[in-house]
Amino acid sequence: IEKLDLVSSNCQWKKLSREEFLLKLKDDKKFHKESNEHIGKIMEMMEKGYDNEKIRSSFRKTKYLEEMIEFAKSRIKVRRKFSKYDQLWMDAYSASYSTPEIPAIYRSEKLRGRKILDAGSGAGMQSIFFSTNSKVTGVDLNMERVYMAQLNAMAYGSNANFIHGDIFQLSDVDGKYDTVFSDPLRGKTSEERFLEELSPNPLDIVEYFSGVVENFVFDLPPMIRQDKLSRLTGELEYLSMNGALQRLTSYSGSERKYSAVMLPSGL
Repeated sequence: IEKLDLVSSNCQWKKLSREEFLLKLKDDKKFHKESNEHIGKIMEMMEKGYDNEKIRSSFRKTKYLEEMIEFAKSRIKVRRKFSKYDQLWMDAYSASYSTPEIPAIYRSEKLRGRKILDAGSGAGMQSIFFSTNSKVTGVDLNMERVYMAQLNAMAYGSNANFIHGDIFQLSDVDGKYDTVFSDPLRGKTSEERFLEELSPNPLDIVEYFSGVVENFVFDLPPMIRQDKLSRLTGELEYLSMNGALQRLTSYSGSERKYSAVMLPSGL
């Protein structure tokens, strides 16, 4: 009977929406604190080698347990990327691809004093660090990631603004921003990357916002060949950490130039 009850409870948990969970985290401080505590305990169990079934058995009466397990996995994955990893909310994709804290801070310094529109802001990490030196609004089509970004901004005490929407449907952009930044979604991993597989496509962003916004900055997969980037003018900057190439950033400009920066290896 106990096993049947556990299966039934697991089915009920899986029906609960991650979006609903994230919204409750935003609106209920007590629930937010308790959920963080639960996730911390789940992380400890994971690090001791407990599997998901053992974790489920230990938290049988806890709502949103499946969501907490996933966020615990993501926090473990980003613990060397962000100083406040144990307070962050990321799905698996965001944990893999969000710009780590050190390069995010570096970019924030480089773009100091801007009015930035972050097109496809995801879990919000780059915008959060932009906000220490610039005014920034992040826009994303995925409502769950907008909630994650808002929660992550709370963790860092950031004033970054995050909204749900389509960047190609925004109104009143003219004069409001001087820079569009985008770290587009990647497609499936392949040996060679192309701009056309990125979402949103940087070329579409440039075409749509040209004449309205002066500057464009794109975080690109570093394995894209330079001849595939000929339509993005300006600087191509390669960032390395731990002796390995990590990021490629395109900064718009009239002339092509290349730069390479080696960043500190740890927080």
